[in-house]
Amino acid sequence: MTRRKIQIKKIDNIAARQVTFSKRRRGLFKKAHELSTLCDAEIALVVFSATGKLFEYSSTSTGQVIERLNLQSERVDRLDLIPSPELQLESSTYARLSKEISEKTQELRQLMGEELRGLDLEELKHLEKLLQGGLSRVMETKEELYFKEINTLKRKGAELLEGNQQLKQQMENFPHVVQAVVAQQGQPSESTTQVRSSANPPKGYNSSDISLRLGWYCKDSTSVSAIALPKCIFDFLFAGYSAMDEEYDVIVLGTGLKECILSGLLSVDGLKVLHMDRNDYYGGESTSLNLMQLWKHFRGDDKPPEQLGTSREYNVDMIPKFMMANGGLVRILIHTDVTKYLNFKAVDGSFVYNKGKIYKVPATDVEALKSPLMGLFEKRRARKFFIYVQDYEDNDPKSHEGLDLNKVTARELISCVSHPYCPLKSLL
Repeated sequence: MTRRKIQIKKIDNIAARQVTFSKRRRGLFKKAHELSTLCDAEIALVVFSATGKLFEYSSTSTGQVIERLNLQSERVDRLDLIPSPELQLESSTYARLSKEISEKTQELRQLMGEELRGLDLEELKHLEKLLQGGLSRVMETKEELYFKEINTLKRKGAELLEGNQQLKQQMENFPHVVQAVVAQQGQPSESTTQVRSSANPPKGYNSSDISLRLGWYCKDSTSVSAIALPKCIFDFLFAGYSAMDEEYDVIVLGTGLKECILSGLLSVDGLKVLHMDRNDYYGGESTSLNLMQLWKHFRGDDKPPEQLGTSREYNVDMIPKFMMANGGLVRILIHTDVTKYLNFKAVDGSFVYNKGKIYKVPATDVEALKSPLMGLFEKRRARKFFIYVQDYEDNDPKSHEGLDLNKVTARELISCVSHPYCPLKSLL
């Protein structure tokens, strides 16, 4: 008969359980005795049967082994209470840094004029000295930057004056050069009466219009300021100039927004386009003017008052220009590569003037609740609309709230978002 492996679980038969307990207890005590004898180990075994009867074995004394166990536990607990040297070092470093942070925070608050109560006169004098020293260093740094900026502007101003002087001298000599060429070619002197100099331009003179009618441009961007000159003078004076093409597929007049978009699209499609404007500025009706241009546009020859500042500080849009960030116009501009010369900028905010004050137009649900421009019910409707827009996802029908944005107008959308029983929600 071979031995079979039994499953380790509670034995249900009480008699069999008692027999197994007796056999295995004796085997356990035997193994403990052998371990103690062979390895000189101090062993104590305590076993309680299911009926509560005590069985014990000890190589020396059970009480002695238990007492030794208790002493060992107390020693381990004491060792756990003593931190390691590394932990002690980290704790001290942390305490030192925390103290320094607290002191520096307190000093910074005092430098900002806070928590000054409790400081004596000497401490206040020391604080004042620190503030004066820091302020003097700030002023010195600011003055250095001012001086550098002033020197840079002076240098640029001297360069501009020198260039202006050279251009003025060239334009003063221009009629004499023309007369000399005409005399050399045997042309009558009356032809020189149509020569115009930019040094003393006539009333209503427009340099950009003149250059376009000439049909000439210079390789180094030097403007041409004469019209109706004989061919011999052109050949002599404009040797460094290149003639414009005489044939174009399309001629676009004006540099307004629509004209510029049309010109760009046609150019991208491979057509030869001539784009002209009679004004001395770009943009047409949608242009942005500085102060001098704005004053000339509305006041004629009057000059703006000096207290308004320099002209270049102004950039007034004749027509405010806004584009939807994901609209068709932006796609057209990107398609025509105008983004190489144009920077898009998000609108930071819209403001309105109401009852002597300027208010920000709310753009979020939080701003809608805080805005004084609306009443209580309007604030709630605006808040619901902003939350709807923020949570809207094209691929998530749950965020549509039953509305099809391809079928409803903006007015209907704003009305329906805040109305739980809007009939348009059934269009989806």
